[in-house]
Amino acid sequence: MKKSKPKGLKAGRADQYPPTEKSVFRGAVPPGVEYFLVFVFFSAFLAYVLWVPLAHPSLFPGNKYEDAFFAFGYKYMWIRSLREGHPAFWNPYSGMGQPFLAMANPGAYAPFNFLYFLRPMTWAFTLDYLLHLSIAGLGTYIFLRGVGTGRLSALLGGVAFMGSGFFMGHLYAGHNAIVNAGCWLPMIFHFLRRFNGGGKWWPLVLASVFMGFCELEGMPQVNLYAVMFGLSLLAWGRWRGWIGWNKLFVGAGGFLFLSISLGLCQLAPTYQFAKLSDRWHWYWKDLMKEFFDPAYFRFLIDPFFMGKPGISYDGTWGYHEIILYVGLLPFFLAVAGIPALIRKRPVVSWLIFALLLSVGLAMADSTRLTHDLYMFFFLFLPGFGHNRSVSRITCVTSFALACLAGLALDAWVQYWKGKPERSSLRNFAAVAVPLIFLVGTILDLGRFDRVHVQPTDIREFFDPQAVFSSQRLADIQSDAGYPRFQSDRFSDPGVLFKVSKVMTRFPTRTRESAFYIDQQWAHPDTPLSDLIGLKYAARDATASPDGRWRQTGGVDGTVWENTKAFPRAFLVGGYTVEEDADQTIRRIRDGLVDPRQQVVLTAPPLGSSGGVPGWEGPATITNYGYNQLEIACENERPCFLFLSDSYFPGWKAWVDGEPRAINEADGAFRAVEIAKPGRHSVKMIYAPAIITWTFFYSALAWAIFTAAGLHRYWTKRDEFL
Repeated sequence: MKKSKPKGLKAGRADQYPPTEKSVFRGAVPPGVEYFLVFVFFSAFLAYVLWVPLAHPSLFPGNKYEDAFFAFGYKYMWIRSLREGHPAFWNPYSGMGQPFLAMANPGAYAPFNFLYFLRPMTWAFTLDYLLHLSIAGLGTYIFLRGVGTGRLSALLGGVAFMGSGFFMGHLYAGHNAIVNAGCWLPMIFHFLRRFNGGGKWWPLVLASVFMGFCELEGMPQVNLYAVMFGLSLLAWGRWRGWIGWNKLFVGAGGFLFLSISLGLCQLAPTYQFAKLSDRWHWYWKDLMKEFFDPAYFRFLIDPFFMGKPGISYDGTWGYHEIILYVGLLPFFLAVAGIPALIRKRPVVSWLIFALLLSVGLAMADSTRLTHDLYMFFFLFLPGFGHNRSVSRITCVTSFALACLAGLALDAWVQYWKGKPERSSLRNFAAVAVPLIFLVGTILDLGRFDRVHVQPTDIREFFDPQAVFSSQRLADIQSDAGYPRFQSDRFSDPGVLFKVSKVMTRFPTRTRESAFYIDQQWAHPDTPLSDLIGLKYAARDATASPDGRWRQTGGVDGTVWENTKAFPRAFLVGGYTVEEDADQTIRRIRDGLVDPRQQVVLTAPPLGSSGGVPGWEGPATITNYGYNQLEIACENERPCFLFLSDSYFPGWKAWVDGEPRAINEADGAFRAVEIAKPGRHSVKMIYAPAIITWTFFYSALAWAIFTAAGLHRYWTKRDEFL
């Protein structure tokens, strides 16, 4: 009689998913209850770590001298816009205007955004970290339980990953989107592994759902790493012979299609912005920042060998990008356990692959071998070459180390449980030693993690009087010309107080805006400062007044006023055409083009007679909101209405109710032709189809997934455990 071959996983393999398992305590715990209790356990640990900001409503986690002000300020602006009834697709207050929803910092579609409607919002920000990191720990626990480890071993792996240096370093830096996106990796990998292990397709669907959550967090760099190693996990299943070629390709294609469908509302605007940003034009040398130098392996056993972050750290800048620590005990368990595990646990081979590849790519330009490896991915993997801070891929490194540690501890337990004779030594080794390892890891990572919280007081950090007096701020807010200000030594309160700040070192801008601001920052005493309406700037208090700048006060006398600043909107006749925006910006900088006499367009306008060069007068902005503005103007001859806000696809204009084209002018800005003399009302609205259509598409996809998932759960709920 011919024996039937087992479907999916090879029969008897070591990492088959156990339906139930006896705990070290008496009795069996249903998986659903088990996971809930584990989530509570991880949340309790994180509550200890985050206790200070949790207990003080005015505090939130993150070092105020890093990027915490972006994380909190931009989230604050997004929630405020929702409360006001009009979502902020555009941010008019940073730089010269940026597509807001497309950026990572707001996390506009993040799954836990409902928390931010709680009061105070700082507390919700802390709770957001707590829940996401608890999910990271729970996901690692489920992944390890899925490959057959015991509860204590899985708990150790979960604590090691969620308390790792990757998460704590980026929490310290205020990289909210990076932390939140990285927390979904274990659940993605768990369900892709289960897809490898059986003939059913529902694990692939759940993996796609968690990948969708990861995409909605708004950090495309982590999304790319999740997809990279998720697909490698499917390929590993084919290599082990658990899935066929057809299932591999259909599974990979289905995973990509389903997850992209769920996250398209975030991915599409982000991709559009990325292609137009300065980062898209970076070469590999521009990306070689914060790569993992061989000397940094010491972080694995001595995380503070260069000092503590924000306190005494004296190493190179970018600590938060290179800190790699999963706890001393988990690290030694992971390294020591590999020789014993590699032949007994099939999943170990994939974890070792993920560990080596992620470390090699994180090291990038530090050695010749890793340089060649990085360049291979840079040249042949779409999107890989448009991410800076290459060591962020250590999120996968941390996960692999945490899982290897859990598997090694479980191998220790199984060895002693397999002893035929019962003795005190056997019981101690099988139960007490794992408990000691778990408690030791909790104490070690608890001490390590609390150093990185460094809570910031919102009242101090976003105090408008840090640079401007209350009266000066009121003057700026009430100025009908909508002036801009510039400072590179304090936070970005523009999004909080609805005033425009010229960002000097913000990394994500359109290429033209980035070049303009870089040139303006390097040459502040040129017409570049005037054209963007830069009326206030922080300058050396000991500087001498000149024909452009005069001292106006401020808390420490460093606020200066630009007496030559243009209004935000004005009318000017005549135009010339210069396709090279950079050349136009240089010519304005050098005084070779007078923006008061004509505009320089990157392409000829449709049907324009050109008009007569010369200043026609200022225009009055009557309404200035997130996604739209209205301008009243009066002209005596054909001219252009110039607005010193960024040119970007998706903006539409109407003059007296009739649609008009928006031209890219003076290198980076907008200009609308006013063909007829007289009084006019001009309206500009940012409501691009790429946002509206992808939102409804993803909303429909989520509705279908939710309905199908609920039906499947209530009919075959045991399969989900």
